[in-house]
Amino acid sequence: FKILRGAGIVRTEIKGTEHINSLRVPELEKKFPGVMKSILKALRGG
Repeated sequence: FKILRGAGIVRTEIKGTEHINSLRVPELEKKFPGVMKSILKALRGG
């Protein structure tokens, strides 16, 4: 996750002893419009 955080793809929120990782979808869509839609479409086989 260190590389993904460094690239700005995920963010990590620390709650107590837990590290919660989430995609930075709004930021990715702003920088690369349509990228998430394309990735999800490819994963579904479309």
